[in-house]
Amino acid sequence: MIFRSILVFAAILALATALPAGAADITENARCIGCNMRGQDLHDSNLRGSVYIGADMQNVNLRGADLRDVKFIGVNLSGGHLDGADLRGAMFTGVDFGDATLATTKVSGVRLTGVSLERAQLGTEVRTLLAQCIACDFSGADMHGMDLHGTTLIGGRFRKANLENTNFNGATLCSGHDRTRCVDLRDAIVSGADFRNVRFCEELDRICRPVTADELRRYSHNRLDGALLP
Repeated sequence: MIFRSILVFAAILALATALPAGAADITENARCIGCNMRGQDLHDSNLRGSVYIGADMQNVNLRGADLRDVKFIGVNLSGGHLDGADLRGAMFTGVDFGDATLATTKVSGVRLTGVSLERAQLGTEVRTLLAQCIACDFSGADMHGMDLHGTTLIGGRFRKANLENTNFNGATLCSGHDRTRCVDLRDAIVSGADFRNVRFCEELDRICRPVTADELRRYSHNRLDGALLP
């Protein structure tokens, strides 16, 4: 949690001084800090290239919206409807996706850092959406049977998540950071989950090596009973 907060704070500092605060702006290339957009109907809107920092977008309707290259930083998107939206190239940092729906969204090139995805409905392109999800929080999520092979999930939290038969084969789950050396699997259900060929990278996708079963057990804080191990 501390690591995630630092990431969000750094992103806000990098952008806040250049952007004016004000009322919600729903146009292309909008710049808005602290906007109250809760419950607004923005379906099919063109928000491409916009930047939203600290906005309240709880229960917002973004179905079919053009959200390409949008930056969401510290935004509350819980309960939001993003079905059919175009998220290609979008960046989400410190965003709450709790109970949000992302069915049929276009998600290639999406970057997720420090986001909460508990109870989010991730749609069919889960592996593409989570291709690079750093310090993301899946605590309590039902992810059984999902295909996450080859994804990068360094610093992820999967406490009490249902990972039964989830495919992590070839995923990057461990890094050189002592505090978050591997994903946190405390109390997660891992029966049938595939952890073969999981990688340990000193840096993001650099200086990588296979993770051993003992390392994965030790650093994930889970005995991994019933899982397929390296």
